[in-house]
Amino acid sequence: MGSLMASATLTLVLAIVSLSLPTQILADNYLYSSPPPPKKYPPVSPPYHYPSPPPPPKKKKKKK
Repeated sequence: MGSLMASATLTLVLAIVSLSLPTQILADNYLYSSPPPPKKYPPVSPPYHYPSPPPPPKKKKKKK
C-alpha cells in the first residue's frame, strides 16, 4: 500500500510542477536573419564515355 501512495504522490507532484511551468516561450524580440545564398560553382563537365567494345563473335551451334 505504501508504494501505491508514493506513486500517487509522485504523480501528483509531477503534475503540479509541469502545469506550473510556462507552456510557451514567446520570441517576439528575436531577430531572424536568413543564411547567405549558396556559392555558385562552375558547371560540371559531363563524364567521359569510352567507346563500347565490339560484341563478341557469335558461337556456331553444333548439330548432333
